[in-house]
This record gives sequence, C-alpha cells and structure tokens, in this order.
Amino acid sequence: MLRTLPRRAAVLAAALGLVLAAAAPAATAQAAPAAAAPISVQLTVTGATGTVFNGSVQTTGHAVTTASGGTHTCDGTNGDADPTPGATPTAALDDAARKNGFTWDGVWYASFDDYLVTRIAGDTQNSSAYWNISVNGTPTEVGGCQFKLKAGDKVAFTWTRL
Repeated sequence: MLRTLPRRAAVLAAALGLVLAAAAPAATAQAAPAAAAPISVQLTVTGATGTVFNGSVQTTGHAVTTASGGTHTCDGTNGDADPTPGATPTAALDDAARKNGFTWDGVWYASFDDYLVTRIAGDTQNSSAYWNISVNGTPTEVGGCQFKLKAGDKVAFTWTRL
C-alpha cells in the first residue's frame, strides 16, 4: 500500500500538469489586448506643389501594405514603443489614401520595425527632399508606426527640402 500511494500521487500530478498545460494557451489567448477603437485625427499632407489631403480621418492601428515594403503591423507596438495597440500617423496616412484616392509608398526597415515613407502622390524622396512626419506641430522622435496617436491629434506629412 505504501508503494502505490507515491505512484498514485505521481500519476495525479502528471495528469494535473497536462490539464494545466492544455489550459495555458486558452488563458493566453483571452489575455491578448483587444484592437483599439477607431479615433478621429486631423491629417494634412502637403506636397511639393501644395495640399494633397487635408481633413479628418477615422483610424486605428492596423496592418499596412506598401508596394516597396510589403505588409506589416503599424499599431504603436512596433519596436516595443508601447504595449497596447492604437492609431499611428502611418496608419492614418494609409486610411486617408485608401478612402480619398491618393497613393503612397514606403520601404520597410526590419531593424526599426517601421516604414520610411518614400512617396505620397507624385512626390518621391530624393537627395534634396523627404517626407517629414509631425504630430501637433512637433516632428516625431520615432517612426510613424511607433508613435501612438490620441483622438484630436493634428498629424502632418510634409514634403521637406534639405
């Protein structure tokens, strides 16, 4: 009888371990953050010859696809900038472009976990100009997929000469 008790305890412990291991993925899936609710931001895109877009944009952080960069997450969690997803300047640009008939492109840099916007409408970066991103009048210190926006923010993509 003394020998069967440790054996039964070991079997019970192993069975309990299997049950807990099977339950762990379900608990992890439930703990994943929910997608952020859409917010409204003011977006202005100013190219070399004038305004490309100026208006309110409903946006969330989401996967973004460009011809040069492919498809990548762009929700403020990029580069571990923030643990929770939300709207970003690049996602706002992407939403405005799709809804308002202008195009944009960007190269994906895995080392930065972000896009570099290289073209909006007909203006492509070159050795004398680039696309600057600012929020509420201040250039962003991180990439456009890392900066998390708040409702009412003023986002600007501006063709900027060097």
